[in-house]
Amino acid sequence: MAHSVVVLANAVVDLCIRIGWFPVLPAEHQMTGKRLFTPGGMANSLICGARLGLETIALGNIGQDDLSDLWYGLMRAEGVNVDLVLQHPEKATTYALVLSVANGEHVFIGDRGDPNSGPAVFPASWQQVINEADAILL
Repeated sequence: MAHSVVVLANAVVDLCIRIGWFPVLPAEHQMTGKRLFTPGGMANSLICGARLGLETIALGNIGQDDLSDLWYGLMRAEGVNVDLVLQHPEKATTYALVLSVANGEHVFIGDRGDPNSGPAVFPASWQQVINEADAILL
């Protein structure tokens, strides 16, 4: 049986765009290169764990919109258990715009989302998963 890792954090979608140079200045227009929509934030740890053969379980909050559909699909494709992530129809999914240049320099321009989007008390289903986990990341 695989060891289980629970990650507790809100879901984020990163829009990664390659640009030509920093700094980005007004009236100095740039054409973009590669662009990629990808789960960000807690997703990095969850996906790495799943690829290493761990049972990874996401706990957190997400909106109900096109970005949440993308996040769920990509996370499930990686083998991450996202069944207990709380979806909020009245909220937008948290996102970050990630600008990067060829040498790896980058900047995150983000939206932290609503800090009060989560439950005041963990649902019983979360508590059970946390109690049974081999490791927890916050």
